[in-house]
Amino acid sequence: MLIVKFKRKSLEKCYRNKNEASKKWDPIVGEKYIKQLSLVYAAETIDDLYSIPQLRFHSLKGDREGQHAIVLTNRARLLVECEGNSIIIIQEVSTKHYE
Repeated sequence: MLIVKFKRKSLEKCYRNKNEASKKWDPIVGEKYIKQLSLVYAAETIDDLYSIPQLRFHSLKGDREGQHAIVLTNRARLLVECEGNSIIIIQEVSTKHYE
């Protein structure tokens, strides 16, 4: 079973409360954040995340090497770190993709 951890309590709070997520980012990003994390919670291992097309889960390069991203919108990404094949740590939501 995949274990999901949050770097900050505010990220977990946004997952548990749609209003908090909408307030922190915007309604579209907030809703997508909750939806994508629900798919993450349904996975058994990190490897499973690659096979869920809606996530568009991928490794990052350059100064973000060692991190992975989950697509939220055209400009927003959920950045995560993986420990082995069973722990994922939610790091941050980047809304400045391609800037």
